[in-house]
This record gives sequence, C-alpha cells and structure tokens, in this order.
Amino acid sequence: MIRGRFGNTSGRPYIEGRVVLPRLSVSGYISFLVDTGSAPTIVMPVDAGRLRIDYNQLTNTTSTLGIGGFNTVFQEPAFAYFVDEAGSPIYGYSLDIRIASVTPHNAKFPSVLGRNIIDHWRLLYDKRNDVLSAEVGYAATRIPVSGGPGTAGGP
Repeated sequence: MIRGRFGNTSGRPYIEGRVVLPRLSVSGYISFLVDTGSAPTIVMPVDAGRLRIDYNQLTNTTSTLGIGGFNTVFQEPAFAYFVDEAGSPIYGYSLDIRIASVTPHNAKFPSVLGRNIIDHWRLLYDKRNDVLSAEVGYAATRIPVSGGPGTAGGP
C-alpha cells in the first residue's frame, strides 16, 4: 500500500514519487497532487526547476487542456517509482510524462499525478480520518527492497 498525505495548509491530497528522466539524466522526488481529472502526469515548473530540468533540451512539444485553458507542455519518456508504506516493494511505471512550460500563472502549481498512473490503483481518500492510500493493482515493475526506505537498497 502506498501512503499519501494531505497538505498541512492546503488540505490537498499528495503522494510522493521518484521521477527518472533518462534522456535528460535527471531524477528526483516529487510530491504529486493526486488529480483524477488529469489524464497525464505533469511535472510543473516549480518541480522542474528543483530537479534542474534544462528546458533547452526539451523537444517533443504538445499542448494540454487544463483549468487555465490550453498550455504548452513537453512530452518526455520517464519512469515513476512509488514506495510501499512498509518500504517494500517499490512500484515502477514507464510513461511519457509531461513537463509544463513556464508561464506567469503556473509558477506555483503543484505537479500532478494523473490517471495514466492512478487508474492502476484503488484509492482510499478519507480526509476526515487523515487517510490517503493507494492499493496497487498493476505496476510495470515491482522491486523488492531489503531494509526499507532510506537504506542502501532503497530508491
């Protein structure tokens, strides 16, 4: 089971995952906003900057429709990994992730975990009891980890 959290000030539902962008040699953790209204998983500029994604290397431009209308995004082959609350296994997904272009209105938006991943999970959303979790039905890879998170075998 993957454990999420509700934001301290916003109350929004978040699940942390590790994103790997092999072509760009970039990887890092992102606290994704769980968004059942979004088909793709999207890395927003605040996280792209923190991960030091070089926008000059992004090439595969497309557009996506969001609350603010159409936005330019870059599609990039990626892997996303999520750790079971017990520390093992790690669940992995291969996907085309979208990286949002920088605009004045999206600078502070959180990255979005879309249905291309969460459609493979059964979500438990119980804000009243402070429980956000995902039971994984499908993952492209399941990596057993000895010792749990933060050890030499961790993600």
